[in-house]
Amino acid sequence: MPYLQVDSGVNLFYEVRGKGKPILFVHGWTMSHDVWEYQVSELANRYQTITIDLRGNGDSDKPWGDYSYSTYVSDLHALIEHLGLRDITLVGWSLGGAIGIAYLSKYQGTVSRFVSVDGAVPVFTQSQAIPYGQLGSKVDDWIAQEQSRRPDFTKEFVDSMFYAKIGEYTKLWIWDITMKTSWNVAIQSLITLRDTNLTKLLPAIRTPVAVFHGVYDEVVPYQLGKLAAGRLPNGTLTSFHGSGHVPFIEEKDKFNKELVRFIEQPPVQAKPKTANSWFSWRS
Repeated sequence: MPYLQVDSGVNLFYEVRGKGKPILFVHGWTMSHDVWEYQVSELANRYQTITIDLRGNGDSDKPWGDYSYSTYVSDLHALIEHLGLRDITLVGWSLGGAIGIAYLSKYQGTVSRFVSVDGAVPVFTQSQAIPYGQLGSKVDDWIAQEQSRRPDFTKEFVDSMFYAKIGEYTKLWIWDITMKTSWNVAIQSLITLRDTNLTKLLPAIRTPVAVFHGVYDEVVPYQLGKLAAGRLPNGTLTSFHGSGHVPFIEEKDKFNKELVRFIEQPPVQAKPKTANSWFSWRS
């Protein structure tokens, strides 16, 4: 199995399938590369698909330490450089969507297009300025439940992600993926989601961004997807009316079709990046 060492004692698992234009898939909170099975199985016959387990997740190492966006971005860039990827379509789901925005704010020229799938951007928790998202107190409760009743809480969380009628074995599959993440990593990455605000980064992202969002998402509300698409200079919104938080499973055929459409549309020349608040994410 392929691994990339990004720090001393920290190895990241990744998989490469197919040939062609590269698509790099980044999973969500406490998930792994396995969630992209319906995309890789269909798209690897015409594209190069790359899936990664973020540090702390799946088959990657699970160090005790930093799980900030800057660490995730550094790891992602190390993989892109290691594989020599160019003309990349970056696809990030949930936490992976926020990581994608953070990545573009620092390494915008290396990615040709970005798809934020029910991404936790620009923020995950509500504020007076942006009254959408989870309450900070609810995320605090999630953290407490991670510490006290993780298997049961995880099952409830997985159930809440779906709007479409999905079989119990599909949910069990996702539950099993989630439980591979250590409780410490789950908590630390939740803290990153709770406490980080990427709003100020959006206007400087000149890369074409497709926001794919389930209309019935209870984890990252649809209104946040609309807001992000509106604040991104080259942002577009594609709504999935039969989905909650997981449109690439709930509406996999439409998802794959829209992803290919976005990849194959004529390229937009990205404008020069302006100054941003890379080191000023915390709200």
